[in-house]
Amino acid sequence: MNCEDANDLNELPHESGCDPSRIYRMLCSSDSGDNLEALRELVCALLVEVEALRAKATIDADGDIERSTYARAYRATALLSHDSTGPTSGLYKLLKLWFDDRLPRSPAGKPLRELVMLRRLGCTAQDAARYVDEARSAEMRT
Repeated sequence: MNCEDANDLNELPHESGCDPSRIYRMLCSSDSGDNLEALRELVCALLVEVEALRAKATIDADGDIERSTYARAYRATALLSHDSTGPTSGLYKLLKLWFDDRLPRSPAGKPLRELVMLRRLGCTAQDAARYVDEARSAEMRT
């Protein structure tokens, strides 16, 4: 995360109650209390989003949740979280689906973690290279 400009965000417009500049400043703060509060707000927002997606998947399953794509994917992921096969835990295996220390980095040194998901979605090596170029270019804009 590039936090150098976090203090320049005071004047940005925002919706009442959801101030992204405040959350950004808190995430970039050296105060661990601020970091924790920002993370708490982000986790709560993500929980709402995940539950909405789960509800949609349940509705879309039309009463046959056992055969729904979401149910099968959830079951496989839940089982993976318990998989202690080999030298790593299930939690580590889940984290590996999200993070990879060998990823290309942005100009600010940020790992382009989204490449992990793009690969899982079938992104080709050429698509990934193009994405890296676009992401690096976007980060350099002023």
